[in-house]
Amino acid sequence: MGQQFVTFGLSEKTYAIPIEDVRAIERVSTIRPVPGAYAAIVGVMNLRGSLLTVADLHIVFNLAPQPLTEKTRLLVIDSVGFLIDETFSVVETETDEEASSQTVGMTAVGRDICFVQAEPLLTALRP
Repeated sequence: MGQQFVTFGLSEKTYAIPIEDVRAIERVSTIRPVPGAYAAIVGVMNLRGSLLTVADLHIVFNLAPQPLTEKTRLLVIDSVGFLIDETFSVVETETDEEASSQTVGMTAVGRDICFVQAEPLLTALRP
């Protein structure tokens, strides 16, 4: 049996992250700016009574930031919500090695999928 991944869109590309790394996928509510924060940190948001750091995954990936839309979601990993353009579905690789051996290779929603890992995303937010 393979590994399951959450697929999401970001600037016309499709990415996948292991489902076990994703705490939740949430709608965006009011984001409060944090003065002096690292460039990718958009601010903080109240998520069910807990403070959630909000980061723009576009900036982490050196892409142009996009305006928030009805499809914009927060991909919550650890205590950080990453802004993404939209979510697609959960896909499963045929083997566990398939995803770890390639960065692009599966196709879903008519697009190639780039696999990402949670730890480098979190590390990228540290100055």
